[in-house]
Amino acid sequence: MPGGSLYDHMHDFGPFNEAVTRTMTRQILQGLAFLHESNIIHRDIKAANILRDTVGNVKVTDFGVSKQLTSITEAGPHTTVGSFHWLAPEIITSDNYGKNVDLWSLGCTVVELLTTRPPFADIEPIQVILKIASCKHPEYTLPKVTSENLREFLNITFKKDWNARTSALKLLEHPFVEVCKTLEEIERKDREINKLKEQKVCKASGEIVKKDREIIMLKEEKEILLRALARYRSRLNDRKGQKTKFA
Repeated sequence: MPGGSLYDHMHDFGPFNEAVTRTMTRQILQGLAFLHESNIIHRDIKAANILRDTVGNVKVTDFGVSKQLTSITEAGPHTTVGSFHWLAPEIITSDNYGKNVDLWSLGCTVVELLTTRPPFADIEPIQVILKIASCKHPEYTLPKVTSENLREFLNITFKKDWNARTSALKLLEHPFVEVCKTLEEIERKDREINKLKEQKVCKASGEIVKKDREIIMLKEEKEILLRALARYRSRLNDRKGQKTKFA
């Protein structure tokens, strides 16, 4: 993709802010949900394997160590694969592992996007394997201003018990990324409005009236979405400092 990898972008321009990271995390989760629905584990999620186009859309790439599962419960092969600092602990310690190894790696990638460094960045690759296997929680430092939703999202992806990490599909409902769903709808409405405006130029007078009505309806729908987004953000501000319950 013309925008290069997220790793390249970070090392050219610095870390991403939380808002941009949120949008990209949602897109990565959508890709993982699709892969997992097809019983495929990626096993090497990190910024270097996420490509970005010129308008900010991202795509998961590099399936060199991915694995097709023959059933929803099967995992394997029983080998340690992936990039060391992004490895889930069960890949190191267990004979079996499943799709949720990608969620741990996603958590590492979110930390990387915000700081340019994954957890345990100061530890040598060989030593980091022992650290990941023995730690209760990965070591990392986030920017001073980060939302409680972001921290909670990371806590879910970094659960040591991989069965407790929920799923990529379920994580799309988490407050940290769920707000992007409304933003995507607003952007889609804008595209539809612009398309109708372009079509209107080429239409006869009767068709122009019809297109005008469609544009008005779309603008009204967009306003509803904007109000819903404003209410959502207001609720987040009201709950600031309180831990949001999410299972």
